[in-house]
Amino acid sequence: MRKQFIKATVGILLCSFLFPASAFAESARQMVQSGNNAYQAGDYKKSLEDYDKAAVAEPDSPVILFNRGNAFYKREAYDDAIKAFEQAAVQSIQTDDQNLEAKSRFNIGNSAYRKAEILRSTDLQKSVEIYEQSAENYQAAHDFAALNYGMGHHSDAHAFFGDMLGSMGETSVLACLFGAFVLIYTGVGSWRTMLGMVLGAFGAATLFQVGAENIGMDVGAWNPAKYAFPAYKHLLIGAFAFGCVFMATDPVSSPGTALGRWLYGLLVGVVVIIIRAINPAYPEGVMLAILLGNVFAPLIDHYVVRNYRRRRRVRA
Repeated sequence: MRKQFIKATVGILLCSFLFPASAFAESARQMVQSGNNAYQAGDYKKSLEDYDKAAVAEPDSPVILFNRGNAFYKREAYDDAIKAFEQAAVQSIQTDDQNLEAKSRFNIGNSAYRKAEILRSTDLQKSVEIYEQSAENYQAAHDFAALNYGMGHHSDAHAFFGDMLGSMGETSVLACLFGAFVLIYTGVGSWRTMLGMVLGAFGAATLFQVGAENIGMDVGAWNPAKYAFPAYKHLLIGAFAFGCVFMATDPVSSPGTALGRWLYGLLVGVVVIIIRAINPAYPEGVMLAILLGNVFAPLIDHYVVRNYRRRRRVRA
């Protein structure tokens, strides 16, 4: 009886904490939606009031802070806009949302530029300082846009051929493909592991991209923009190609069965994308994913062999 009372009490306490929090979050979303509608209708005062109400529930939301900055900008309150965009940029760093950070930096540049235009006739020195601030934030926004959209030296061709900074052989996908051919031809590396890792990573990245663009409030606008990073680019940047060819295929630490290598490759590929997309403290993910796969490699082989023996007994 006493145990039942304790369980009931704990359940009530959990509900009292969880339900208000859920309702609070839903209220914030509704306020953001109302603010977006007012913003699109040109009622920037009403939109700012709604965003302020949403900020009470979620004061650290980079999306709400970014929207407040837009409303301030439209009302020509450039100092307030710069402050809101700076807060949005900081919170975007905390959540590893590089796309929203770039947009915030770009809008800081816009707001600073407008403010400098106003001050140019009254305080030229201050105007020049603000112009410089504007240029710095434009550059920060440009740096991420260059990676996301393959601009300039960050094009897909440069990533494929390896014309960028990094360890020799690591940054060139072409060189890694040549190494893959040699390893497969000599029988040292398993093509199943390589292909499984590529399929796992591309599939997981595609789910993140499609989900970020099509699921959620305002057709995904509430989701972190970093999830929408093009899926194929994950295969070109960082140490993915090098890890896929030369590290994941290690014959000692990877599975020895054919099916086990497929499962191992898929597992490593999926974990790479999960770490890259979700974990703000570990932007690469290849080494950690391979180490995690190595931990599970004996277990994968164990169940694959057991399933194979069971099928043979059934046939016999």
